[in-house]
Amino acid sequence: MTRCVCIGLAASAVTAIYARPQRDHSAAIHPIIDKDGELLGATRAGRWIPQDKAAHLLRGGETYRLYSASSSMGIVRGGKPVSMDAPCPDQMTVSVKMPEKAIVGVNGSWDAMPRKARVESASQPVYRAAVKKVLEENGIRNPDVRIDQIFRCDLDNDGADEVLISAHRYSARDGNHDPHAGDYSFIMLRKLKAGRVTTSVVAGEFYPKHKTEVAPNTCRIDGFYDFMGDKKMQIVVGWQYYEGSGSDVYTVRGDGRTDVVLSSACGA
Repeated sequence: MTRCVCIGLAASAVTAIYARPQRDHSAAIHPIIDKDGELLGATRAGRWIPQDKAAHLLRGGETYRLYSASSSMGIVRGGKPVSMDAPCPDQMTVSVKMPEKAIVGVNGSWDAMPRKARVESASQPVYRAAVKKVLEENGIRNPDVRIDQIFRCDLDNDGADEVLISAHRYSARDGNHDPHAGDYSFIMLRKLKAGRVTTSVVAGEFYPKHKTEVAPNTCRIDGFYDFMGDKKMQIVVGWQYYEGSGSDVYTVRGDGRTDVVLSSACGA
């Protein structure tokens, strides 16, 4: 199984990542599920708990506040996490009815969407130039810039907006096999730090040369949510290839770099 992890951490490293919020709501565990009811993991007392450990701490009957990309969607009750079995026995899933537009479900008393992201025009020259520069820095000459999404949102609650951009190009008709030279799919973050804009790649794949027997990933920005209850928002990135898909949760450091803290995935 492949995924958009060219930038970021391997799944085995997720358990080592911890982040402390400014305040805790309680010492209770707060599970998080993705749009398919797959368990992403949980938070507890300011720490990230990966899904394998979180699953053993849940009894079933937990309630989840559901969110789309732009609003709250109500509350549902979920069952005890169980294995998805083959081909993904390590992925845990919660029996729950998810509305069509739901992206995540969060067990917690706080509003997981304290601020809403704003959609920006993908045709703005400054962002097209920024994408072109990232592509060139990753070995793609004369890049074909194709921006899919641009969002503006104050993720760390410091009064300054961050800008998230997703872009992709796959030349193959079905986009499933053998990426051509110049193909790519990635997500980038632009953050204001000390009066200067810093740029970093959150996740993605770049193909300066043609490759065979490769199943390329397409990454997308699914939304921004506060999973800790500290008014700081994380980035949910969805990814897929022809025989698998998943979601990754990223935190943003003060310097603009990002870390994967929770994940769900299934594929052959």
